Formats: sequence, structure tokens, C-alpha cells
Amino acid sequence: TQSDAASYGVRTQTMRNFSNDKRKMAHVTGMLGLNQGEKEKALCVMRLNWVVLRESPYQMRQCLYVGQCLALGRMMTCSKLA
Repeated sequence: TQSDAASYGVRTQTMRNFSNDKRKMAHVTGMLGLNQGEKEKALCVMRLNWVVLRESPYQMRQCLYVGQCLALGRMMTCSKLA
């Protein structure tokens, strides 16, 4: 699903940045937020965070940094949590 316009002004996406229809989040096992600022974009780095995760503890603001290669269409984990 797509995030709202307010997501452009936040560092890390949360449940508030998605549709008011809570069924979207109620039906998924897990939903990842894809987060990237201008500096991260220049470095080809993206931050992933759990927006929703069923049956496991998680912190919505904790991110995993991944390297990104748009030419290959792939992300590679760098295993750095922040």
C-alpha cells in the first residue's frame, strides 16, 4: 500500500502514514516501511522498519540499513540497526 503525503515530512514511517482503513494493516503478517532521506539517497542507502508485524515483538522506530542498487533492482542488507 502507499503512504500518505505526510510521510514526506517524517524520518521514519509509522502506522499513521497509511490509509485510515485499518483492514489494510489487519490483514498483513508484516508491513515494511521504506525510508530514505536525501543524504541516504545519494549514498544508495535505505532504512527499513516494521510498520506492522504479527506474532513478534518489534519497535516501529528501529531501522535496518540496507545498501541499494537501483540498476539491479536489489537491496542488500548491511546488518546495521539504528
